[in-house]
Amino acid sequence: MIFTEDQAGERLNCDRSNYNEPGDLKLDVYTAWPLRTRQMIGRVPIYHGWAASADGYTIPLAYRIELDGRTIQEGQFDGWILGRGEIRLDLEKGSRLAFYVKQGERYDETGNPVVTPQGIFWGEICLRLQDGTVMNVGEYIRAGGKYKCDNLDMGCGIGRDYQNGRVTIVGTEYPSAIPASPVDHERESRLEFDLTGLGAAELTACIGVDAYPGDEQQKRKTYAVRNRGRIGRFLTVIEPYESESVISRVSADNPDTVRIVHKDGSVREITIEDIETDTPKIAGKWLKH
Repeated sequence: MIFTEDQAGERLNCDRSNYNEPGDLKLDVYTAWPLRTRQMIGRVPIYHGWAASADGYTIPLAYRIELDGRTIQEGQFDGWILGRGEIRLDLEKGSRLAFYVKQGERYDETGNPVVTPQGIFWGEICLRLQDGTVMNVGEYIRAGGKYKCDNLDMGCGIGRDYQNGRVTIVGTEYPSAIPASPVDHERESRLEFDLTGLGAAELTACIGVDAYPGDEQQKRKTYAVRNRGRIGRFLTVIEPYESESVISRVSADNPDTVRIVHKDGSVREITIEDIETDTPKIAGKWLKH
């Protein structure tokens, strides 16, 4: 188990694993085979507390969009790592475009309601005008454009979550995201724009819940390697160390053998046989020592 600063208490209390020591553990990961791969690093979606507690992130939400007082689209879902409402509408002639959001509550294991944290965002609201240009409403607000709102918690402003981190919804960052959580969760939040003279032809937007409130730097990460083919064979060398690494280079000419070159000039070769059986064999030898 690897701990970050966010899990300092867990490290000392041994809630997740035993015999940990304070300090940094570094990892060098070498993917030796296949020679061509797609490698990905992602943050682990974890709760800090129960899913229904104020430290959790799952937020029930309902939204609707009105044009001159008439609902033109609405929806509801539970948002966090998954869940994003997508909107694409042809706009008829109208002058008042309004966005409403109702934030729901969760319940603990005894059935008591728990107030959900601020975390809903319009990931992006764009208007395509009749002349073909696109107006990003978030950037319009950032630049001082006029809008009306009621019961809307603007938090840290456009493109920032409620703890001043970036806004990501289902893995996509939205630098022009507009906060949408209500101040009073008993009522809807409202964001309203005057379309008079704009010549708006189409509305595109999305809504969801920010995945990681605040600074994400110390959130735990996972590493994945992907390849296409009928059979997947992977050779990976992982070197954990606290101060200095000893490996200089790792290579492979086939899916059964990996060659490790150390910084002191020594070279070791490790061969794996019968990997597809229940009795694989692993053998190592020094080519230079």
